[in-house]
Amino acid sequence: MFGTLRGRLTLLACLATLPAFLFVLFVATRERGAALRHAESEARYVAELATHEHAHQVVGARRLLDRLATSQADPSQPAALSALEGALPTVLAGSPQFANLGILTPEGRLAYSVVEAARPIDMATNPAFLGALQSTEVVLGRYQMGQIVGRPV
Repeated sequence: MFGTLRGRLTLLACLATLPAFLFVLFVATRERGAALRHAESEARYVAELATHEHAHQVVGARRLLDRLATSQADPSQPAALSALEGALPTVLAGSPQFANLGILTPEGRLAYSVVEAARPIDMATNPAFLGALQSTEVVLGRYQMGQIVGRPV
């Protein structure tokens, strides 16, 4: 095959383009690595922002609960419950990070919700509710579809 002029010219053309082809592969590999490092860096940055925002929201929720607890008398009393029901819509309107605010009975049934519930809500088996009953701190639940608002909370 390489004994003819045509065969030798074909081999010469292949050998002449081989360095350019190898250079393209080298540059593509480096670009891919740089793009991967950039994507990882961006992902870390976004995760860090989300972590800080989540921590900020937990602190805000803790402060809100502290304010509500110190501003009210016994929440089992009708007058205090009525005051809470009057305050929660205003708090929700000024807090876009909250999907809803409500009051549960110690048994886990919904006593009041700013966003009206379409059906009776029972959180008695919710791990976050059970944890909150056993703690004096803010307890975080898992990411789930809100039973009342119908969107992720």
